[in-house]
Amino acid sequence: MREILGLKEGSRVKTRGWVYRLRELGDKIFIVLRDSTGIIQIVAEK
Repeated sequence: MREILGLKEGSRVKTRGWVYRLRELGDKIFIVLRDSTGIIQIVAEK
């Protein structure tokens, strides 16, 4: 996860990990992924 911290918003990345938390809010889905190096939040549109 650390490698993607410097990327611009909208960049495409591949991640692997466990879904730690999943929330839906309106037309957006917030996915919190966890792996051995840290946690990252992904925002996707429905």
